[in-house]
Amino acid sequence: MTYLFIDPGESTGWAIFDLDGKEVGMGTCRGFENLAVWLETWRSHDFQRVIIEEFKLYPWKSQAQLWSEFFTIEVIGAVRFKCFQFDISFEKVPARNKDIGFMYMGTTEPSHSNPLNHQLVAMAHGVYWLQTHGIRTPQQGRTK
Repeated sequence: MTYLFIDPGESTGWAIFDLDGKEVGMGTCRGFENLAVWLETWRSHDFQRVIIEEFKLYPWKSQAQLWSEFFTIEVIGAVRFKCFQFDISFEKVPARNKDIGFMYMGTTEPSHSNPLNHQLVAMAHGVYWLQTHGIRTPQQGRTK
């Protein structure tokens, strides 16, 4: 069994950790067609829980979202549906948790201009969640 952490969006980052808090893998999925294929691969995994960064439309960012199709919300909905379909626990976490996760990792958040950096955001969410739930110890570090 494993934990899956997701940073949803146009480039959806993901990170998988085993039940002891060790990194198993990470990656990035771009676009809805690739997301659909990726979600179907879940049949071959044994996820105990899926943890995804929640989406909030902050007032100071609302102008930038005018006429947006809110793809991030669609990703969250698709992930939530797959969790329901495959009977996997689903949890949303605040975006701010990643900042502490990066601190635990001994680094800072990378630029969002590189789509591959979203997998690092997912990893930071994983490190934060696993450490605050007593599953991962601060000295574990990355296994890859």
